[in-house]
Amino acid sequence: MKLSNNEMNNGYILKLSLFIIIAGLGLRIPISYIPPMSLEIMDDLKINHSTLGLITSLSPLCFFIFSPLTPYFERKIGLYKTLIMTFIVAIFAYFLRLNGSVILLLVSTIMFGFSIALGNVALPSFFKRLGSSRIAILSSAYTASLYLGPAIATALTLPIKHLFSISWNEMSLAWIFIPVLSILLIVFFASNKSVSIENKTVVSNEGDERLERTINPWISIPCWIMAIYFAFLSFNFFIITAWFPELISSYGLSETKSAFYASLFPLIAIPFATLSSFYIYKIKQQKILFFINPIIVTTGILILVYGDNSLIPIAISIMGVGAGICTGIAFLLPLLRFNNTANVTKANAMMQSMGYLIAFCGPLVSGYAHDFTGSWTIVLWICALTLFIQSVLGIAIGKNEKFDQDELES
Repeated sequence: MKLSNNEMNNGYILKLSLFIIIAGLGLRIPISYIPPMSLEIMDDLKINHSTLGLITSLSPLCFFIFSPLTPYFERKIGLYKTLIMTFIVAIFAYFLRLNGSVILLLVSTIMFGFSIALGNVALPSFFKRLGSSRIAILSSAYTASLYLGPAIATALTLPIKHLFSISWNEMSLAWIFIPVLSILLIVFFASNKSVSIENKTVVSNEGDERLERTINPWISIPCWIMAIYFAFLSFNFFIITAWFPELISSYGLSETKSAFYASLFPLIAIPFATLSSFYIYKIKQQKILFFINPIIVTTGILILVYGDNSLIPIAISIMGVGAGICTGIAFLLPLLRFNNTANVTKANAMMQSMGYLIAFCGPLVSGYAHDFTGSWTIVLWICALTLFIQSVLGIAIGKNEKFDQDELES
């Protein structure tokens, strides 16, 4: 029985979506499986919250430094080899973490930072190139992975650790299979790229009387607004990733229960990130989503600050809803605002580089704030302040338009 082009396209998109999810896990689990073990790590390595916060902050600092290199590697070795390189580096970083020392924890964190920085920029360009006609579905798969990774890492790290009676550094062996599988799937798509959607489907631009132009994101005001909006998302994400299990345990809950509650945040975020990234392409008033999601997260924070322990799951769930919507649209800003793949890569590199420079301060500032005050409440208020600024920026960046299109002169 011979399959129609449409059936073949659907099968290809399904495989591509599964790859995007797996690759996305590989870009998130390395920075998410450490926090549930933070107390053990600090005790084993004899370090405090400020030092662990500094180590955690190395990841976004590496994203700032290495993200602009992605267009260079893409030009020199190609998009496929760039992605393969990112996961090879991640594999070596996992092996380094098997030796539980502060120095190797630092080195492996920098290596993971390099890997994730390139992958964050290259992966959206990868699926836009292979399936731009189904970009909404592929974007949904990508954004789902952004919270699925932290959810899996936060929920399963301690149970796996206790089940096999292994130390915090030996947990690397539990997650190393993901970059290995990602490499195998990249090789599969590289060898089958002749059957990509782009070679099977012609997207009609008939009636769209506009020309695409090359942009320089570093001198573009809208791109800078995009970068700052993304920065505050990442700022809060890294604070939550670094401290949420311990923050929740400060309410008197056990380590395991705190880790479970912390995993609710990304789990709740997944469906909202997936749906928002799909429907953002279909609605005209996009600024509503950009404006309202920080307000939703702030509502959850206020409940966490002023409510009692019985409201903790509700507060975390509300925060997850807002964060999911925010992630679903913020990571797609280059795809939403640019048509040309080269512009997407350049804008994404700039946005993530400058965005993560601000995000670098998140775990560092929050760690110092906790050590200085002895309370996690000040950390939650820091998040609330950045969310207010993000909401204002959402009005500016939420207009549904392309930045690299000019009207044709008649």
